[in-house]
Amino acid sequence: MKPVSVFKAGESLNTPTPWFSYILITAIFLGVSNQWSMSDASSMYESQLISVASGDRIRRLLIPILGLFGFLDLIRPRRRRPILHGMLSLWIVSFVGWAVLSLFWADYLGLPVRRGIVFLALGLCALSIATRVSIRDVGWLMFLSSGTFLLASIIWELKSGRFDNLGPGYRFSGTFVSNLQGINCFFVSFSSMFLGDSSRKRRTSFYVAAIVGFGFLLLTKSRTGFAAALLAILAYKALIWKGSRRVKMTYWIIFILMVLLLLFGEDFLQAMSGGVSLGRGVEGGGATLNGRIPLWTECLRYWLERPLLGYGFNGFWTVDRMADVSSLQRWSIGSGHSIYIDVLLELGAVGLFLFIGVLALAVRKALQLLVKCGDVGFAFVFGFLVFVAAEGLMESQFLTPSYIAFMVMVFLAHLGFSKETNLEGRDRGFGQGERGVKGV
Repeated sequence: MKPVSVFKAGESLNTPTPWFSYILITAIFLGVSNQWSMSDASSMYESQLISVASGDRIRRLLIPILGLFGFLDLIRPRRRRPILHGMLSLWIVSFVGWAVLSLFWADYLGLPVRRGIVFLALGLCALSIATRVSIRDVGWLMFLSSGTFLLASIIWELKSGRFDNLGPGYRFSGTFVSNLQGINCFFVSFSSMFLGDSSRKRRTSFYVAAIVGFGFLLLTKSRTGFAAALLAILAYKALIWKGSRRVKMTYWIIFILMVLLLLFGEDFLQAMSGGVSLGRGVEGGGATLNGRIPLWTECLRYWLERPLLGYGFNGFWTVDRMADVSSLQRWSIGSGHSIYIDVLLELGAVGLFLFIGVLALAVRKALQLLVKCGDVGFAFVFGFLVFVAAEGLMESQFLTPSYIAFMVMVFLAHLGFSKETNLEGRDRGFGQGERGVKGV
């Protein structure tokens, strides 16, 4: 089976890929997001405590550069301007507006304001990139930056003598903790796969890179990352491959198995007579999703105190609350370990409703664009959103100011504010070029 015949996103845009911008973004996040001295959950918790208490000096120095770069690019003469089009744009604006308003009822302003400024800088840069390039160029950004982070992690582990892929209990982490590295490895694999599917040249090289990225994802032994990655890849391939009913049925069976693995973890694996657990034994948390269910129960008690408004954007996990919840749960906790739980805590039921609405509308728009123009790039967007929704069940990294959150912003900004994704504009012939497109 071959990928469907599609034109490459961006061929009609006549805008060069901003390589300097990509190198700048990669270099800054290499210094900000990669924690060179952080190798396990306890060191991550200590890093979170320091960040919450006083902020990160490197982050305060480097992230504003991205914000300034994005702002200057947005006001540059004769560049493509962001536009509002469709419900998704309004929903994104509403969610951002609600997050800003939440500062007025936050009980501790220091952390929300600091992180709000960081998110503003990342948002300006993401909006600048997303409205300037095609979705294929976004794939190039993900490939370049995540590939650089993976290469740096491999070199770091080899140099420090920590790389032992056959050792008992080994989990590849590099300059991240293992779960975050799992997300980064998925970015490498998924962007490589997309670039291979949408290229006429160097396909084999991209597919090899996709296999390497997925292989290192397996070495992280991140069950959530593994299940979410397979869900995303299956969703993406199901959209661009034309196959028989048997192939589609196989897709759905694997899809359901990955959902069960994602939701029930060790319980599901044990029910399958010790199926694939990625080399990790039972850690005493199977029935509780490795301690997440008791944690979520505790978080909901806090939420009931402010059910509608929450504690303010990025304002719940203060040093005191981190210490209190960690003491009660008897393990180091710096987040709700679910983006949905953290949004509920920070922005209340209203914020969670808006957040789920953004994800749902983004998924719908990606599918609408795929059907309308047959561009494989929008299958790539759809798969990425599937990963975000699935990974977010067990992780909160998409809500913290980081490279991972930045990439989510880029995808959402491209769907919501780029002329390329304006459905009405495409009805008038925008972006189809001379060759036209084929439906999927």
